[in-house]
Amino acid sequence: MPKSTVSKLQQALAKAILSPVYLLTGEDLFRKQEIIKKITAVVQPDDFNIYSSSADKADLSEALALANTAPVFSNRRLVILTGIEKLRKDPKEAVIRYLQNPLDTTVFILTHDDSKKFKTEKTLSAVAAEHGELVNFDELKREDLATWVRERLKENGLTGEFEAVETLCEAVGGDLNALSQEIEKLALYTADRENKNISKSSTKSIIASVEK
Repeated sequence: MPKSTVSKLQQALAKAILSPVYLLTGEDLFRKQEIIKKITAVVQPDDFNIYSSSADKADLSEALALANTAPVFSNRRLVILTGIEKLRKDPKEAVIRYLQNPLDTTVFILTHDDSKKFKTEKTLSAVAAEHGELVNFDELKREDLATWVRERLKENGLTGEFEAVETLCEAVGGDLNALSQEIEKLALYTADRENKNISKSSTKSIIASVEK
């Protein structure tokens, strides 16, 4: 089963290259939401050309009808359904039928947030991979988490020594939302500093001072 990668997806979006279908799997909800924001930024839908809902609360008939309808005064329409693992058999089959022949002017984003259950979703995954992008977002561990922190620091105008990154990961853990918030605090804390390099000692003192 062909799969894309997060890196390849980000590279495509940087070039404004879009697919008609994105199935985002895995349990890292934070990175999924960030990718959805990036796709949305590329599509740039107005209020007439976007539908977004959690799958269990969606009007699925409306969502699929919109997905099958050309956009209004725009190049593309965006439809987002999150948590499709919550759909029952018949609604899920209706989604799969759409994925088998997606409209090329619609960008349809689906998230599946249950890794164990996804192993049984053979038809869904195969169809999504054939007609669009199937990208897995497992929770980051060890080296990958440290790499993510370094990239996040860079996005905030900071650099971090190896031990500083390790200290940050150990202090906060693998919660990317919490890590992102702490990095933003570090950026604010060092806003008036000329040197934006974060050391282990400064990381400890900054986190401690913010928590007081």
